[in-house]
Amino acid sequence: MRRGRLGGRAFGYPTEDGFLNARTDFVGAWEQAWSLAPYPNGVSNTERRSLYERFACHAVFADKDAPGHWNTGPSWGLESWRSDVSMDYATSPLYVLKHRCNWD
Repeated sequence: MRRGRLGGRAFGYPTEDGFLNARTDFVGAWEQAWSLAPYPNGVSNTERRSLYERFACHAVFADKDAPGHWNTGPSWGLESWRSDVSMDYATSPLYVLKHRCNWD
């Protein structure tokens, strides 16, 4: 996964393998993403959980729409300012229809 940062956001740019692997091992994908670039400075534990929940949501619900195209887009925006909503809410198939990994 390649990473870029802009302000209070981190953007993950999964490779094809990254998309596939993140769906089944988002913990490993999370660790890999941050091994490629420094973790954002000065984030609280609540903000860390929010980043993780957003990453998990994108990873769990990534699905291939067409060759080379994923329903979650080419990048995953991770914003530390979003609420810490719980993993159940972030990764629930029922709730994802409402929030689409973008709560608040």
